[in-house]
Amino acid sequence: HPQVADLGLKTLYDFLEKVLSLPADQYTAFFSRYYRTILLDILVVLTDTLHKSGIKRQVQILHMLIRTVEMGKLGEMVTQQLVCEFLAGWLRQSFDTVSDTQA
Repeated sequence: HPQVADLGLKTLYDFLEKVLSLPADQYTAFFSRYYRTILLDILVVLTDTLHKSGIKRQVQILHMLIRTVEMGKLGEMVTQQLVCEFLAGWLRQSFDTVSDTQA
């Protein structure tokens, strides 16, 4: 149901904002365990043609996750290079039409 999905995405977004407002040792502990899982789940739902609702919030969460790394908030635990390699690998694996140079 779209309303439930939107509520869940809003809750996740608000939760991630609260986590990022914690002291660095606490939010890095959280993201060391859950960053990749959340990133992957958002990507899968965002690119699934059956999930049409919540795209705006999904993009906001994806942006938040990438921006957090871009700003260096997660240090060496999750670097820009690791995220770029993960995203490129996921794109190549998920979409047959994406070449290595495109990813």
